[in-house]
Amino acid sequence: MTRIESMTTDDAYMLLFDLTGANPSRASAVAELIRHLVSGHSPWRYQSLLAEVTRLIAPIREIDPEEIRHVIDALESDGDLVVNGGAIHATPIRAIQLDGQSFRFMSSLPTKRLATLFPGDWSCQESMRSCQPGDPAQLGTLLRARGGVLLSAEGWAGLDYEPSADQDWLALIEQRLETDAFPPESQVFSHKMSWQWLNYGGAALTWQKGPAPLNARIWRGINLRGYWVYALTLSRSPIEMPWVKLARNDAHRAIFAFARSMAIPIPLRLERMGTDIGEGVLLTLPPFLPYAEYRYLTALASGRQLTPSGVHWRLPAARLKATIRMLEDRLGLTFPMRQQAVTGNSGD
Repeated sequence: MTRIESMTTDDAYMLLFDLTGANPSRASAVAELIRHLVSGHSPWRYQSLLAEVTRLIAPIREIDPEEIRHVIDALESDGDLVVNGGAIHATPIRAIQLDGQSFRFMSSLPTKRLATLFPGDWSCQESMRSCQPGDPAQLGTLLRARGGVLLSAEGWAGLDYEPSADQDWLALIEQRLETDAFPPESQVFSHKMSWQWLNYGGAALTWQKGPAPLNARIWRGINLRGYWVYALTLSRSPIEMPWVKLARNDAHRAIFAFARSMAIPIPLRLERMGTDIGEGVLLTLPPFLPYAEYRYLTALASGRQLTPSGVHWRLPAARLKATIRMLEDRLGLTFPMRQQAVTGNSGD
């Protein structure tokens, strides 16, 4: 059997295009390749999946493991994967009805396979996938036949079951420091990690290396198995203080709960798109939203783009009011409304 490393660039390109249905030189092909691998074999060990994606992409272009981690994070947030520690699992087919006859799909199946199972007009933006089926009335029947389910945006996001990011929730997490904390410099992961701390200052939330202020409480480090480990301390780093391990979703919720309880500003921006308010708005938020709130936005947004300043969410104007109410109630964000451009934070 021919090894992919010995293929020409053209042959490798055609092989990956056949596997994913996407242009292998584009970043979206990484998401499709991950879906292809995970849907064909589940679970994957995190480090093994990183290595396999790197191997398959290598004849086309160089790829940094951080780029692959970012795509895995996006697919997990979207619901296309389940990441449990160092294991990555496939997910079933779920669909959300949007305005009119359009549906948003979440599944580990690559788009090429979904388009075969559900014929229609498919569109992809980053890892978001939507379809206008040829016969929308039959979609529910097709979903049930393939083990899928049709959900509302609220039902998909799980807003009724996930807690708000507030002081009460943060207090419950902090109680774990009394019962479940690891000691400083713990080698529970068989090695000492290099920790990064979350910096709330400036125009964007960022992870920083090196010396941290005494009030730095939320941390992350890469485990030898290749995935991020998140930690909460009372102050200072996990090398100096007892720490509790957080799931990624809990870490992201803690970011907003801590900011809310301490009145720390979180940067956000809301801008009108075009001259007519009916054309929609552009909402810029940090990239660290908890799953429920992230998935609700994913269901309602018409588009999404990750930038250095955060995630740009394009929203129809008709969905803005519900979105703002959800973010204010659940994450403590505030939006001082202005006519053309709106900026706000969680400390107003």
